[in-house]
Amino acid sequence: MWLTAVQSDDGGDAMSGSMIEFAANGTTAGGYLAVPAAGVGPGVVVLQEWWGLVPQIKGVCDRMAAEGFTALPPTCTTASSPNTPRWTRPAS
Repeated sequence: MWLTAVQSDDGGDAMSGSMIEFAANGTTAGGYLAVPAAGVGPGVVVLQEWWGLVPQIKGVCDRMAAEGFTALPPTCTTASSPNTPRWTRPAS
């Protein structure tokens, strides 16, 4: 997978990675990309818990980058799939 468009970071926090967008399956997807200081390294796809791409997950990816890995947790939620698991939603 080739990353096609890098966006600015997500608010100037202490994280070393940045939020990105990339082409995926005919649409655009997003995620957080943490790259090691060398600029390249073995790739790791990081899957986060149901509450999404939170600062703790970004920190895990930054630590992986510090160890020489390129880490990417993709954003797994969209406007059509709210960041709330089905079992916690009110019954309809």
